[in-house]
Amino acid sequence: MKGKVLKSTVVQMIGYLSTMGALQGFQPLTVGLFIAIWCSRLIRFPALPLMAIGIGINTGLLAAAKYGLIFLTIAIVFYILEGKKTRASIYLGSFFGGAVLLTMELLDVYMSNLGRDAAIMAVLTTVLAVSVSIVAYRIIEMMQMSPHKDKRDNDDGYKEKLNSYEERVNNISDAFAKMARNIERSVTMDREEEFDEDGQSVCEHCKVLKRQNAIYKNKLKDSRRVIATQLQEIARILGESVDDTYDFHSISSEQMTLLTSRLRDVGIVLKRAVRLDNRRGISEIIITMKAKRGKCVSVKEVTRIINLVFDKDTEIVKEKRRVIGTDMETYRFKERPNFYVMHGLAKTSYDDVSGDNFSFVSLDSGQTLLGISDGMGTGVRAYKDSEMVLELIENLMESGFGEETTLRLINTLFVLDGENISPATVDMSIIDMYSGVCDFLKLGAAATYVKRGDWVEALRSTSLPIGGEECLDIESVTKKLYDGDFVIMMSDGIIETAAKLNKEEEIGKLILEAKSLKPQEMADSILDGAIELLGDVKEDDMTVFVTGIWNYGKCIA
Repeated sequence: MKGKVLKSTVVQMIGYLSTMGALQGFQPLTVGLFIAIWCSRLIRFPALPLMAIGIGINTGLLAAAKYGLIFLTIAIVFYILEGKKTRASIYLGSFFGGAVLLTMELLDVYMSNLGRDAAIMAVLTTVLAVSVSIVAYRIIEMMQMSPHKDKRDNDDGYKEKLNSYEERVNNISDAFAKMARNIERSVTMDREEEFDEDGQSVCEHCKVLKRQNAIYKNKLKDSRRVIATQLQEIARILGESVDDTYDFHSISSEQMTLLTSRLRDVGIVLKRAVRLDNRRGISEIIITMKAKRGKCVSVKEVTRIINLVFDKDTEIVKEKRRVIGTDMETYRFKERPNFYVMHGLAKTSYDDVSGDNFSFVSLDSGQTLLGISDGMGTGVRAYKDSEMVLELIENLMESGFGEETTLRLINTLFVLDGENISPATVDMSIIDMYSGVCDFLKLGAAATYVKRGDWVEALRSTSLPIGGEECLDIESVTKKLYDGDFVIMMSDGIIETAAKLNKEEEIGKLILEAKSLKPQEMADSILDGAIELLGDVKEDDMTVFVTGIWNYGKCIA
């Protein structure tokens, strides 16, 4: 507040000094400054009497009365134009302010019978006043948006929150690791219980009790060993999750000034703007703003301004509205990806309910998650297990966890609850929509195929399904995808339809024979070919999931 008072005082004193620069009886500089002050967020009411007094002292009482009336009329016009809590834009304000000035000056020329030259001079001074108002407004705006304590406090607040989050997660990770070490130490110190069948005992009943007690202790020790392993895994997962958080970047004062100015010109009040970069370097601009009362500003217009200020091609994230609301809300804009995908799915079930499940999700990180999970066996039980796997994967990855971290955390859950959950295969493909790079992660899953024109490559897996062992062995392959490539994922039921030898090669031939460039038609063709190889006998659930990737701006027929 002190800064605002100081800046307001300085600007109004400059306005007072401008009254000394009369131009043949006209005051274009003073009027221009007055309009700029009334369009700005400065304390503006003292400007009216201060400038009127200055004109009276330097020019005369009649001039002071005339320009005092002009200032008052401009203030009334501004009050009518504005809502109670908003400011008129500089262009609208300068237009109406200039109109008031020109009307009053021409009226004065007519009543004083000063002639044509005075009327032309009135028009020229009005144009000068409007120009001065726009230039002065920009200068005042730069003064208001220069680096100041509030902005530093906001930046420091965000950084402090991020650092606090990382510190808390690291502390939790260390605590789990210590617990795991303590449990392992206690397990190591325990001796295996041994039985001395030949030794003397008080009675046969005591031998039985001793044997049962030893068995119980050994089982308890095995359980403690499992718990220690899982705690170590959780500690490692939490540690990795810290590395996957966003990096905070301060917005420069020049960018903030330009952003505030451009948004205000279209009727947007900006409260706060923050830039974040995710773990892959993709920028997000998070803006808290609202539209002025009576203003209808489209999301497209705001996006255009953001692209201009930050020199990036952005799009709004998960916002279906086409206009900015009048309530203060936070909007997220991220860099537009270079690729888009389309999907096709074809499936048939061995039982009434298929044990196969599939997933495709657009993540906030700019990646697209593709997944197939095949539950053990068929029917409802297999369906529920595979559904749980994919739901957990979606939830964790949408929360910002990395791929391997996600799979290890789910595996921990499956191992700890092995009596109620059966292992399930996991086939994941994560496509970076900016670079086209795709990470393939497989746990006991069937081969995944990449098709590019008349070329097909099979990506195989030899690992166990998720929940099959405590220490997860994740197989991953990274491939660069290009415009027009297809990723074909499938369940074991498709592979098993082929002959016993060279199964994957035969499925590859089916994929090559599918000439359509539409994912759905390709999926249907592959499934029909697999069913034809199998005949009328169904041995397992069958699912084909096809994803095509294209550059933005290119449409398929």
